[in-house]
Amino acid sequence: MATVYPAVTGGATVTSFVPLTTSFTPSAACSEYFRLNGPSLVAFDPGYGLDIDTDVRCVPSAVTTWWEQGRLGGNGEGHTAISLGPLVCPHEWHTVVSSTVDQSSTLAMCCPSGYYLENGIPGSVVGDCLSDVSEGMLLTYASTSTDNSDVWHTETTSLTRSSTVGAIAIVGWNIKLPAPIPTSTPTSTPTSRSTNSTSSSATITSSSISTSNSFFASSLSPSPSPSPSLSSNNSSSISSGAAIGVGVGVGLGVVGMASLLVTLCLMRRRKRKRLADALQVHQRDYGATFPQQPLQELHEGAPTKHELYNPQTEPPELYGGYSGSRPIAELHG
Repeated sequence: MATVYPAVTGGATVTSFVPLTTSFTPSAACSEYFRLNGPSLVAFDPGYGLDIDTDVRCVPSAVTTWWEQGRLGGNGEGHTAISLGPLVCPHEWHTVVSSTVDQSSTLAMCCPSGYYLENGIPGSVVGDCLSDVSEGMLLTYASTSTDNSDVWHTETTSLTRSSTVGAIAIVGWNIKLPAPIPTSTPTSTPTSRSTNSTSSSATITSSSISTSNSFFASSLSPSPSPSPSLSSNNSSSISSGAAIGVGVGVGLGVVGMASLLVTLCLMRRRKRKRLADALQVHQRDYGATFPQQPLQELHEGAPTKHELYNPQTEPPELYGGYSGSRPIAELHG
């Protein structure tokens, strides 16, 4: 696919580029097709095939479009100009002059084989493509009469002296466009279990042990494969990452067990406190005196003392009015 240069805007004129990227090979007879342009004879005129002989095609169609763009109209202010670019000279044509406008743009001129640059200006791409002709040569050319410029006539003349003939030069641009910046497409790398390299095996990192379930997660990870250079005595060793995971898991387990024991002790203390407070309230309200029993008898294993207070019976025998000295044990009967 031919490279197409983007259009360039300069002032009120937009320049559009027509690519010429293949080496065109003109017919050998093209060097003999001359057109009289003013006082000079010119070969390789792109308009020859348009005005004189439609069967003659001595330049690529892109050159004809560029050279005859005046026929397209719109040459006033704000029109679109046509330039050649990229430029490849036709077969057996050669570059007679070029000029680098900037670091990326080069303007070049091509002349046919046997022609040279004349009237050039150093540092500029201007001048004429000329070729020497000798006295006595026969030249055939096409011209129009002064009365009717639309009618062409073909004539043959013999040169009476040595002179020069011209050719239409091809001028175009070669521009080095900036390379497009590649865009990286993020790709996901599938996780694989490698058994060929210890470094590619799963490794327990600090982030994998940040929760209490990290020890179980690490136990599901594939174990690293031993290196072939290790002896059989090292086959049962684990990696440092796995050792860290085991240590942290055991530590978390110990902390969990200690927290559970502390919680149970606190619950038992609260329960004992509630029972002691209830007994003090009962003693304050009813004046009952309880024997000093070990604290462990106040828990679930001690018998319930229902006879200490019964709202349906009179409780005098528990107070000082009782004349007997019954054993305390009988109060629990």
